[in-house]
Amino acid sequence: MTQALVTDGSAGSLPGDDPGEERYGAVVAGTYGHDQVVNLDRFLPYKVSRLANYLSRSLAHLYGDDHGLTVTEWRLLAVVARSGRCSAIDVCRATAMDKVRVSRAVASALDKGLLTRTHDAADRRRRVLRLTKKGGAVHDAIVPRVAERQGELLGGFEPVEVETLFGLLDRLTEVARTLPGADEPAAQTAD
Repeated sequence: MTQALVTDGSAGSLPGDDPGEERYGAVVAGTYGHDQVVNLDRFLPYKVSRLANYLSRSLAHLYGDDHGLTVTEWRLLAVVARSGRCSAIDVCRATAMDKVRVSRAVASALDKGLLTRTHDAADRRRRVLRLTKKGGAVHDAIVPRVAERQGELLGGFEPVEVETLFGLLDRLTEVARTLPGADEPAAQTAD
């Protein structure tokens, strides 16, 4: 039987567990009239989302305060800078952000003079994004600051731990991409 932490901190079996079934501690005995509840301390989507929220807020000050960029606009600039030229759909694929958020970020970056958008010579249906000189300067000013912040975050880890962390994140990302509905990002309006 799967062992899970119950609310009093003791180990207990979950009703309906099959022998050998692994729950990774994500579900625990219920409280407040519920049979089972999610153990948020062991629920991966919650943990990753919480970490991402802390990091995004911390980084947002680096590009928001000085350059007036949102999280989505920064991600857009970073992807376009890495590729040199790409479409909004390419940005969606690279970031796993939904089309509405990316479309708004593109419109804003165009208005701010950070990007250009032209038709692809090989495929006139495709619109290609490139950084302008101003967009490149903004990007280049931000990169050392976000690299420094990453150093602050990972500085307490050994290099082998950092490599292991990135390897595990890459593996989790690949698995998550195959889950039902993962290729259909939910509409999100907040940056």
